[in-house]
Amino acid sequence: MLVVSVVMYTVSASHWALTTTITVRWVRIGELFITPIEALAFIYVPPVNFILSDCIILWRSWVLWNRRFILFIPPLIFMLCTLVISVADAVFAYEGSKTKRKADIVNTRVLRWCICGLTISTNLWATCLLFIRAWYFSPALVDVYCMTRRVL
Repeated sequence: MLVVSVVMYTVSASHWALTTTITVRWVRIGELFITPIEALAFIYVPPVNFILSDCIILWRSWVLWNRRFILFIPPLIFMLCTLVISVADAVFAYEGSKTKRKADIVNTRVLRWCICGLTISTNLWATCLLFIRAWYFSPALVDVYCMTRRVL
């Protein structure tokens, strides 16, 4: 878990540094200039964090649900679709940065909205599973809390 946290921090810090560099360059020069490599990094970095965070929350809920695989088929499909759409988004964005076609720009917007929707769906699914499990165990936790309070 420490390794994943360090990777997520590094990815977030690099995305922040890249955004800051592009913004400072835009303020100094007066026009927005992004190299193709910066554009690819700008597109690929956020989905890496999305997928890693989705993996963490799915793993936590999978452990709490005693590794019942059938409950995790929909979010796994969502995560796979997020990965595929992220690659397609990068391809369209790279082609759009070379050709400046309006269709490529519209495709990347639609694909990014799809990535956001799929990530939210995965998180909602896993969070609902965690909520259901917590609700199921809440009476037992109240009994344990009351018992320890009487002892003290």
